Amino acid sequence: MGRASKEEAERTRARIVETASDLFRASGVAQVSVADIMSAIGLTTGGFYKHFASKEALVAEALELAFTQASSNWRSITAPHGDDLAAQRAELVRNYLRPNPEERCPMISYSPHTASAAAEDATRSCYREGTEALLDSFLTAGRHEDGAGERSPAERKTMLLFAAMIGARVLKEAAGDAAWADELRNVVIEAAAADI
Repeated sequence: MGRASKEEAERTRARIVETASDLFRASGVAQVSVADIMSAIGLTTGGFYKHFASKEALVAEALELAFTQASSNWRSITAPHGDDLAAQRAELVRNYLRPNPEERCPMISYSPHTASAAAEDATRSCYREGTEALLDSFLTAGRHEDGAGERSPAERKTMLLFAAMIGARVLKEAAGDAAWADELRNVVIEAAAADI
């Protein structure tokens, strides 16, 4: 394979991963076929197997990309707040819970697949590592050391806020216009703004 052909193959592979990541986040892994992905970029289904051994191999790469993008997004959200950890945490929560159905969270959108029997170890590992990286990022925005290397009470409260943030988003997406879902969202945002 010539250099130009190899570069073109790499670009095509990257387009497949990017498109799959977007489609999986929007609709779920089970609802998106290889044909859907390839059609979205104007290629045939047969061409898929030149790049990936299986759909599940693509799922793992698409998931890794989704977490990389989420981590980058979180860094850009916290950067303007410098060393103000409380402001960083509050801004992350506000941003995460803003109405934005076009940008689904990989922790939420991939969880049904990674919890299913269809997911392979590589996909589950990628999900665990990606979620842990986002949790670490969130904790860094609320880090409180107790000197012994253990989590302080304040850090455990920050972990609770992380779980509440994700839960509030899931419930808001599922319940839509329900007033109680809006109230839950607002309570979590208020908790983030409070000094933990």
